[in-house]
Amino acid sequence: MSLVTLLLAAGCLLAVGLALWPKWRQAQADQMTHPLDEVDESRLGLSAKWDPFRPEDTLVKRMRAARQQAAERRQRSDYYAVLGVTPGATDTEIQRAFRSRVIEVHPDRFVGDPAAQEQAAAKLRQLNQAVKVLRDPLARARYDAGRQPHP
Repeated sequence: MSLVTLLLAAGCLLAVGLALWPKWRQAQADQMTHPLDEVDESRLGLSAKWDPFRPEDTLVKRMRAARQQAAERRQRSDYYAVLGVTPGATDTEIQRAFRSRVIEVHPDRFVGDPAAQEQAAAKLRQLNQAVKVLRDPLARARYDAGRQPHP
């Protein structure tokens, strides 16, 4: 066998190997699992498969995203408590509670006190967010699904 024949054979093998690399890589990624794959992915908003070859899908980023979403759920206020209604309240009960709370905390009631006005404005924003979520059936269903029940 001559050197040229050996080099030609090696070149062919290299070309075949490079052509098969993406398929092999995808097969390896499909077979790999990750401990976070057993977590309820729909609540975390993460991809179902972990691809170790994608730098943006690293374990650190997945854990950071899960931690951040858990912190957001903890910080989210209880919209039912903000409005003073039960979780089974109807739209009319929610609207009635919203209007009575707005009358109590509207910033125009605290004309001479800027600090109280600012607190009232923050409370009004919270009330508006609560009624916006609870009056929309889809948003309310998403909120109820992510809400932790109170003991």
